[in-house]
Amino acid sequence: ESATEGYLIERALLTAQTALTTFSMFVGLWLIVFVEPPTRFFVGGDKLSGDPRPTYMAAVLFAIYLLIIAVDPLRRFFELMPLSAPTIALIAAVSVVWMLLMRLVWRGRWMERFLNIEPLRADIDLSSSAEPEYKGATVFLKASAS
Repeated sequence: ESATEGYLIERALLTAQTALTTFSMFVGLWLIVFVEPPTRFFVGGDKLSGDPRPTYMAAVLFAIYLLIIAVDPLRRFFELMPLSAPTIALIAAVSVVWMLLMRLVWRGRWMERFLNIEPLRADIDLSSSAEPEYKGATVFLKASAS
């Protein structure tokens, strides 16, 4: 194995690790939104909270991660490789597909049906008339419904 081949293998490995890290970040941020659903669309894993603050936090963390990926000294500090814009867009698109699949799994209670167990969170209202637990949510929910 020549030095060039070793370099290429190492670079490919680091790029793959960066892509996996990026995907993990994106789906982790989607999980924040699912844990405290700000709108009825995200209800599935937990009751409608209606509180937009965790979603805002996820959006800020998303922007910070994109900044880390874009700024060379920050990227090097975290030992990440540069990813092209189309690659980041592809990873983001796959994370949206993952989010929609998770929503489908939670709303359809696939795990409970597969394991033949009672729903773990039978108290979650999946209807379109679900009321938020967060009392400051009515303004946010009315704005997001239009």
